[in-house]
Amino acid sequence: KDTRISSDVLLTSFVSGATSMGANVVYMGLVTTPCLSYITSHGDFACGVMITASHNSFEFNGIKIFRSNGEKLGVIDEKKLTHILWLVYEFRGGKHRNKKQRKKTTRTD
Repeated sequence: KDTRISSDVLLTSFVSGATSMGANVVYMGLVTTPCLSYITSHGDFACGVMITASHNSFEFNGIKIFRSNGEKLGVIDEKKLTHILWLVYEFRGGKHRNKKQRKKTTRTD
């Protein structure tokens, strides 16, 4: 994770969701993105997740997902995943302010 204040909330939420679905989560602490990529590719991990939005200003945060080979998830797969997450959120009664707000939250670097 990075050092943003919101990182702890995202970390707790991610770990809770992942473990509730049966995943084993290994918390690496404060590491760089290249370090997580390397560890993911050289360890016995299905994927790696970095809580960061270093490309955004401080009030925003997000995640980067790495495949087991250490490659970052591509833009198309990120958009598909984001779409699925919005559908789940909306299905559970969540509402976003408008389509413009929804698009703003789906930016990638």
